Amino acid sequence: MANSQQDDSTQSIPEVSVVLPNFNHGEFIRNSILSILNQSVQPLEIIVIDDASTDRSVSIIEKLIEEIPTVRLIRNKENKGVIYGMNLGTMEAEGEIVLYRAADDHLLPDSISHAQEAFAQTPSANIAFGETIFFQGDPSKGTKETLALSETTRFFPKDELLQQWIPDFNLPSSACFVRKSAVLSFGGFKEKAKWHSDWLCFTSIALRDGLCFIPSPITGFRLNSKSYGNSSLMKQKEQRSVLRFMVNEVMKYENSLKQSFIRSGAFTIFGNSMESLLEEETETLPEGSGDLLKRSWVEQFCGEKIHRHGFSGVISQRIEEIREELSFLQQTESLRVFIYGAGLQTSILLKIWEQSSLPEILGVIITEKNDKTDFQGYPMIPLDTLTQSDGDFILLSSKSFESEMASNLDAKLPTVKRLSFWIKQLTRL
Repeated sequence: MANSQQDDSTQSIPEVSVVLPNFNHGEFIRNSILSILNQSVQPLEIIVIDDASTDRSVSIIEKLIEEIPTVRLIRNKENKGVIYGMNLGTMEAEGEIVLYRAADDHLLPDSISHAQEAFAQTPSANIAFGETIFFQGDPSKGTKETLALSETTRFFPKDELLQQWIPDFNLPSSACFVRKSAVLSFGGFKEKAKWHSDWLCFTSIALRDGLCFIPSPITGFRLNSKSYGNSSLMKQKEQRSVLRFMVNEVMKYENSLKQSFIRSGAFTIFGNSMESLLEEETETLPEGSGDLLKRSWVEQFCGEKIHRHGFSGVISQRIEEIREELSFLQQTESLRVFIYGAGLQTSILLKIWEQSSLPEILGVIITEKNDKTDFQGYPMIPLDTLTQSDGDFILLSSKSFESEMASNLDAKLPTVKRLSFWIKQLTRL
């Protein structure tokens, strides 16, 4: 009888398969795989899907396989894309739980152990999500972003999750442990959702089935403006096509899940791009699509308290930790302060900056001129029209493109002081 109980206990801890698509990331792939193996609990397997790399990736992976039998390599004869690799890896996975990695990500110690504890604690859970460290070169110098749902690992049923959900919540795939059967229940990752396919799949699972929150850093996410997802965000026509597909897809969901998306306002995280789509294509989108956005949420959620969640948590805490160094802003008369970037983060930053009793923002800087002349009442100013004497202080307002913005400022306005939020070392005071 004792043996039977021991077997039941063992079976309650699901094994984890790691799926790692790779294309020409030979520079990072070894360290990425070693970070997966540098765990207190080992994964059942690491499935590397090489997408016809032309660099040294394959030789590096094959060398690792000689040393580590749990690493398995599947080679595509021709380049088929990240989504194909994630779906292939899902089908190949032998573990009950799957973790998806980018080849340049860094898995933080004890992550698999934290996930197994979460699923053992709530065996009915289909997805467990932890905190993310966003970094550029060294994960130990990165910035933590969290949902801040709980101080202990716990499961949030769907209805309770909806009560807690804030529109700047995001579920990066590299911080999600998800049950293979749940991914397959949505038909895997949708090719037409492209760089947002993981967001669509994992957010759908969470809003349908609830979410296990792990209050510990799970993954180091490398901030690289040239990555698959980030570089694609600049392709406005393709980005609109992707957003349009996702709106149509969600509006076809069974009513309970569709209403969960509406109640959560999860689509709001896509900012102006989503707002423009819903406003300009109202007649061709499913009836009720406009309800997917929460338009006044910044005023509702960005109050006077210091936030811990999502974008607003990073912004609030960064301003608070550097407030003493920013004292010069309040000691200088007629200071010319600008925000560089015009997205969702800018909406949040404007509100928090205003509530922090800091100098007035004069305008929003953009890299390239477009048809719009203002952002929420602030004039939009192309970077190439500014000179050194036009500004005193600039706030970088884009997680994905912070390093690129800093480079642009180094070239155009090298002596102007600036504050960064995710890659802190880009700050110049």
